[in-house]
Amino acid sequence: MMVNPVWCSLDGEDVLINSAKGRAKVRIMRGNPSVTLCITDPDAVFRYLEVRGSVTNITTDGADAHVDQMAKRYLGQDTYPFRQPVQGCT
Repeated sequence: MMVNPVWCSLDGEDVLINSAKGRAKVRIMRGNPSVTLCITDPDAVFRYLEVRGSVTNITTDGADAHVDQMAKRYLGQDTYPFRQPVQGCT
C-alpha cells in the first residue's frame, strides 16, 4: 500500500489526479488500479471524505493543462512552477 498526498479535481464524472512520468505513483496504479482518496476538512481534521474506486485511464492527453489548473487552485499561480521538461505529466 502507498499513501501519497495528491492534488485532485473532478471532471463531472471522474476524479482526476496528475503525476510526473516515472514516479512510483503511476507505476503502482498500473500494477494495482484500486485506489482510495481520503480528503480531510481543513477546519475539522477528524472530519473527512473517503472515495474508493479503480483507475480507469492513465494518459498524458491534457496533462499539462490539468497541472496548470491544479497550480491555479492550490498555489494561486497560472502555470505549474515546478514542471521539469524531461518529466512530462500523466
